[in-house]
This record gives sequence, structure tokens and C-alpha cells, in this order.
Amino acid sequence: MSAPVSTTNANSGTKTGHNSQLVFTTRLIQLYYQPNIHVIPVEFPLPANAAAVPESFITWLCSDLASVPEIINQLAIPVLSVSNESVTAAILNSRIVAFRGSEKDAPSWLSLCLRTGRIPVLTGNAITLPFADKIDYRNTVFLLGEEPVELAMLKQFDSIPENELQAIAQRCIEIGNNYFTRAQIEKQILLIKANDQVDEQNKRNQVIPSEPPNQFPAFTPDGQLIRENDLMRSMWMELSRQFPPQSSKPIICFGAGRFLQRFLNCIDGMSYGPSILGVADDNATEEQTLNGIPVRKPSDFSNTDFSAVLLATDSIEDILAERCKKEYGERVQLIRPSQSMTITPVSQANIASTIQARSTKILHTPKRITLPRKLEAIIVCAGYSDILSWTLSWNREQFDNIAIVTSSADTRTQEIARQHNARLIISDRYRDSSAGFNKGKMLNDGVTALDMDDWLLITDADILFLPNMRQRVTQRMLHPDCLYYATRVDAPEKHTEEWLTSFIKNPQVTNSLPFNQPGRNRMPWGYFQLVNARSENLTSHNGKIFSEEFETACDIDYAFQEQWHPTMKILLPELTVHIPHGKEGTNWTGRKSPPINYLQSPAEN
Repeated sequence: MSAPVSTTNANSGTKTGHNSQLVFTTRLIQLYYQPNIHVIPVEFPLPANAAAVPESFITWLCSDLASVPEIINQLAIPVLSVSNESVTAAILNSRIVAFRGSEKDAPSWLSLCLRTGRIPVLTGNAITLPFADKIDYRNTVFLLGEEPVELAMLKQFDSIPENELQAIAQRCIEIGNNYFTRAQIEKQILLIKANDQVDEQNKRNQVIPSEPPNQFPAFTPDGQLIRENDLMRSMWMELSRQFPPQSSKPIICFGAGRFLQRFLNCIDGMSYGPSILGVADDNATEEQTLNGIPVRKPSDFSNTDFSAVLLATDSIEDILAERCKKEYGERVQLIRPSQSMTITPVSQANIASTIQARSTKILHTPKRITLPRKLEAIIVCAGYSDILSWTLSWNREQFDNIAIVTSSADTRTQEIARQHNARLIISDRYRDSSAGFNKGKMLNDGVTALDMDDWLLITDADILFLPNMRQRVTQRMLHPDCLYYATRVDAPEKHTEEWLTSFIKNPQVTNSLPFNQPGRNRMPWGYFQLVNARSENLTSHNGKIFSEEFETACDIDYAFQEQWHPTMKILLPELTVHIPHGKEGTNWTGRKSPPINYLQSPAEN
């Protein structure tokens, strides 16, 4: 059942707790009472103005031409802005109809597509299809994200053979006739309301945290923040190599503007990197701080106190550089973001041209449109059996195959893997050459146990997925050259077992978890990296999938995701839950935090 959302009752004007599926289907029944839809005969004859609507293999349907993504125009897909009078003609004159799931008329468009055998493609994140718990929409209704690289896949529909198109159209008609008549929709709404009442009664009998649920933060609409965080973390990692805190003087930041605030928010919680002595700013006030770092006048710092100056700007770098040289001398070492942030930023203005420049790869791979058929996972777990006993028992059914890679000494993890029919790989290569923990070698050993013929999820032993994650992911069209990632929240550090017990009974308790540190928890890191086995990036390390050059578990996931261009890293509307077990960085050279002894697996409770 979808998470509750607040809606307004059209009759009473009061707030109700209907879930998003009910909102969608309620909108459907409201739209069915519009004359142009309600009186359409079963045979759907073309309306009188049908001749004015051009025939097309695929059409982008919209209510506002200004909302059409630029990439749709570049792909030369016909765009039709429809009124209520022309919507039927627009749909009937197309084989495939694409539109945003957020359009107010999307429910009626979906209904008309299904009932007339047109193939609907809905774009957007977090789309809840009506009656999703009863209807198998796979290979019938196609879901697409709205990043340009995803929308570009619309062109691949013309590669589907005619017999397959006809089979898909027939399934559309069957679903439309069985579920999308007015009587069926009214019946389903009554069932959903009844289920909601049962759910409310069950909730009153469950242990739920006392604090009121917080609305989960909205995703950044254009993804720009995510790309900037990617660049900033890249720069910070490079600075950690140039100025290790144990052997170098600290650095200072010059300029206390918005760029620095975003940068400090991005690196908040990261345990590596150079020390920051302070922030130099001409407008500093007494006792001013930024994220706990003192802000002082430039003259309050001596050039003998620091090793380098970070120019905290993305617009007036040369001006700040001259100001620093005047204050600290010509030989002062400057860190320029334009040079250190080595991945080229992609703005909304030039993203379409970027796609066009890479069109050979994007528009012709894959050769066929397919939904994910298989979902495999890999987890490196050496010393985390106390947590794996919970997460594997909960997550196992989401995957066709799951590989657990552990050490020869970790017999408890081996036992848990066998108990849940995981593919067990025992390897001690993480200790080769006295490495602290070479996770790359363990991952490379683990993938040999998997089929590697469709989609692979790289995740961790301390991660829980929400129910039906597999269903949501496999209903979506995924581009095999993209890396997909998710959002992460932390379970409570105190009373973890009680919270996990509540989660097992009612996963909606995740709504009460705060979302912190977007630079750490909404990034393509190792807790959720979904990639396709055919991706060219999986053979870039001398035939190995993962780099084996890192001697700790710190950098391997960052290096892995950096192989994808920023436009090819896509945020999924998925939430993962992290079970805390020590501060970040504590276990990068192997498990150092004490076992969570009070944790018992659900089967042992």
C-alpha cells in the first residue's frame, strides 16, 4: 500500500488520508463523468475533428506546449497539445502515446490508451499506477524517468517488431476492459477505501515511533544539486590526497558566500579530507561561524598558518585570486574549483546539446526496448553477521540471485547466506599486500557467482529496502548505459531493535525518519548502485568490473560511479534504510565498531 498522502475531499472540503493510488483512481472516476469521455461508444469512432490530428507512430501528449522537454523536440517526436475535444483523436491516431504522469488529465489519457489498444508511456518519478496491486503492467504500460537520457529511449520503440506491438496492444485492451470501465473503477475505489480502514485499525495495534511523521523531502526537480554535490565531493577527495591532515597544515577558505555554504553542507559528515582552519571574508563579523568553522577577516590569518587557500566561488575566481595574492603574497597556493572540480558541470541550458553530442551511443543502445527481466545483487559482508541476519532475511525475496562475499573466518555470515539460499563466495583477498580492506577484490570475486545477464545492484549488508522495490524498479524502462541510485535515511541509533521490529510490521515507520546530509545520503554511493551487465563501464579495469587499487573500503564506490558521465547517473524515487553501527569511516579498514549484540534476526525473535 502506498504511503498516505493528504488529499482534499471534493464534496466536504476536508482532509482525508487516502493513499496515492486512491487519489489517482478518484481522479479517474471524476474524469469519466466528463461528457467527451463518458459518452464515447465501445467502438471509439473518430470524432469529427479527427482529420485535423496528424497520424503518428508516437506522440507526446501535453496540455501546455511550454512544458514539453527540449529533448522531445530534438528527437523529432510529434508534440500535440490537446483540448478535451481532441484528446480521443490524438490517442487514436497514434500507436504509442507518451505523456507526463503529473498531467492533471493523465488518468483519463491512460484509460483511453488502454481501452483503445494504444501503448501508454508515462514519464516522471514516483508514478503510482491505479490498481497496481492487482494489475501486472509489465510490458504494457511503460514508465520512464524525465532525465534527457531516459526520454531519449522513446526513439527505441520503433525497433519493436510489429507482432510484439500488436501483442502489447492486445494486453492494453484486456486491462482496459477488465479494470478501466466506470463500474470497475468505482468498485476498485470502494475496495481501496475498505483496505485503508483495515490498515488504520492495524496501525493502532502496532509499535510506531511517537514523533509525528515528517513529509519526505521532495527530490530536486532538475537534479542540479545532485550534480553539483558530485563535483564538490570529487574536489574534496582530491584535496584529501593533496593535503592529508596528518602530514599537512590546514587550509583556509576565502569567501563566505553561498558557494561555500553549499560546499560545507556537501562535505558535512565526511571523515576524510584536509582540516579547515577558518574562513577569510572581508565582511566577517565577530564570532561568526559557518557550519562550526570560524569566519574571520583575511588579515587575521598569517600565510604561515595554512598550506593553501580554497577560492570559495563559482563566479569571481580571478578576483578572489588577486585578493589572496595581495593579502598573502604571490607564492600563496590557491585551490581553484574550476580546476579541482574535474567533472564538467551540466546545466539545464546545455543538457540537450550534451545528449545530442552523445546521440550515437544514447539513441542506438540498447537495440531493443526491454524492461529489467532479472535483478541480482552483491554484498560484501565480513564481520557484519549481526546486521546481515536482519537485512538478508528481509531483502532476499527482492532478488533473483544474491551473492554474499565474506571471509573464511566469518562462519556466521556463511551460515546466514546458506540459510537464505544466497550464492556464497569465500575470499580473503581483501587482506592481500597487507591492505586494510580491499573491497574491490572482494566484489570482483563475488560477481563470478552471479549470472550477470541483466541488472546488478551493488549494496551493503547494513541496508534495508522498502517492500516491492523490485516491482517498482522492474516496471520502469532503464537505460543500460546509466547508473541508477537511491536516497538513504538512517534508522535510529538508540533502540534499534525496537525500531526494526516496528519496520518489519509496518515499513511506513520510515516516514518518521529525518533526512540528513544530501551530500552523503542522496548520492550514487555503494549502498545502492544499479547497473546493467552490458554496460561498457563494467570492463574498464583490465577486464575487472571493480578497481582493485584501493586499500580501504572508502573510495571504491566513489571511483566506480565516477566512470559514468553526470547525465548518465539517474536518481530513482526509491528509499533505503541504513542501520547505524559507528561513525562514518570507522570500519573502512574492516569492522572496528562493536557488534550490535542485542540484535537478533526476525527468525530468532
